[in-house]
Amino acid sequence: MHGSSADAATIIYDNGTTVDGVLNESVNISFFGPVYSGRAVSRNGKHLFVDNVGVGLIMYNDRATFNNETVTIMGQNIGTTLDLNYSYFIKDNFSLGADVSFTSGIIRRVTAKSGYNSATYDLDESQFEGLVHLGISAQLVYTF
Repeated sequence: MHGSSADAATIIYDNGTTVDGVLNESVNISFFGPVYSGRAVSRNGKHLFVDNVGVGLIMYNDRATFNNETVTIMGQNIGTTLDLNYSYFIKDNFSLGADVSFTSGIIRRVTAKSGYNSATYDLDESQFEGLVHLGISAQLVYTF
């Protein structure tokens, strides 16, 4: 999962200094880990059900640049993933289907880096970063 944006922004520093500029931000969320996959086909071959369940490492990387200063915030923790897919074969090589995909995790500790400086923070429960992705899709599949 990836997202990025660029917006005009104003930052007020602790000493009261105000600076205007452009904030560019890029967020990446990655999941790595083993996945169990199952597949069931009906006796007549018309229905196919596939499931994938996994537990692994979910990683968060937020890179923000304001004018020429870059700050990267990173975190990682245990996450889960679940995919459910159903297909109905209209013909031997053509099917209709649906897929639901869900990935989740919670970041409890982050590391912030700016230039050569780095600091790690344990987040309070109210500041935990929830990472959730839900995807729903319909499918037309032609197999050749």
